[in-house]
Amino acid sequence: MELLRVRASEVDASDVQVLPSNRDATNAAEKAKTEGNRLFRANDFRAAEKCYTNGLQVVGAVDPMMLAQLFNNRSTARWHRQALANAKQDAKRAAELAPHWSKPHVRLGAIYAAKTKHAKAVARLEMALGLASAEHDKVMVEEITKKMSECRLRRDEEARCESENLAYGPMSSNEGAFRAANQARAGLDETEDPMAMT
Repeated sequence: MELLRVRASEVDASDVQVLPSNRDATNAAEKAKTEGNRLFRANDFRAAEKCYTNGLQVVGAVDPMMLAQLFNNRSTARWHRQALANAKQDAKRAAELAPHWSKPHVRLGAIYAAKTKHAKAVARLEMALGLASAEHDKVMVEEITKKMSECRLRRDEEARCESENLAYGPMSSNEGAFRAANQARAGLDETEDPMAMT
């Protein structure tokens, strides 16, 4: 069994536990995951997130699949709390640790969809669909297929609206001068202007 260490930057070092053996570390991580799952089912997402974090804070070599499950579960708890940036970071780490597991890719697809990045959502869901099919997980395949259809529709609708909407066309020369004058009057620079072209 391949064993990995969690990077120090991924956990709060102030609460790290040092356990004498890999088995103790894995058992402590499993216990934290089980408690986190119980709290998650009770809709206590903040407490569940803390349990998953505690499982990640166990120092010692731990099975990469256990780490992937903890990161994915914490991602899901964070997603339910609308902490999308942190949820995305955890889901990506879970996908790195277990690249052939569909769940982190499903979570990333849901996060991208929530951020209205439907093209990225579709790409992640397509990846998840292939992995779920290989896992022979029919329920997951159906769930992914449904979510992917929704994201494809939204992606295609956004592309159609973008191509039809003149607001997405090039800025006229007068509009740029008008915006610069307004910024100067307001004392804003380009980085503070929410309308600034990026």
